[in-house]
Amino acid sequence: MNEKLLSVASHASVLCTSVFGVFAIPLLILLFGPSEIVKQNAREALNVHINVLLLSLVFATFVCLAALIICAVAVPAGIQIDSLGNQINDSIRIGISCSDQKGWEVVNGLGAMGVLLGTMVVCTVLIALVYALWFAVFAFVLPIMAMCVVANDSNRVFRYPLMFSFLPDRLRVGTLWL
Repeated sequence: MNEKLLSVASHASVLCTSVFGVFAIPLLILLFGPSEIVKQNAREALNVHINVLLLSLVFATFVCLAALIICAVAVPAGIQIDSLGNQINDSIRIGISCSDQKGWEVVNGLGAMGVLLGTMVVCTVLIALVYALWFAVFAFVLPIMAMCVVANDSNRVFRYPLMFSFLPDRLRVGTLWL
């Protein structure tokens, strides 16, 4: 019963990935677990913690870079829009038509800029949605499945699919083999 509880606790810790320090639960179980099955379940849970942390950083980097690129493109576009507005206001005040070739190039450039900005915003939103879906599956659904599997069969190790393996099957800490 104690082994089953420790295995379920190590997988349950993945549900709290947003709380800093929760990775210590499977780490302590890995260090001081009573059996090899419990240690393997703790190793899998710790591996999921590492995967969620690293892939969250990758997705956050992509979203931040996309947002910076959008801002870098939007600020010059905003300056162009403002200068075009000033040109139109000046020409209305003076009574001169603003339909020369230069004015039309600015308007056409803004149309292309709008398409570029729209595409970048859509790509950023799609990256964020992919991350949200990934996070929902790997940080909530799979740990619940792991807890159910381990609770039903205490001699089974739940292996998370599509995860990078950062921890080997046997881990050496000093002179201690885990």
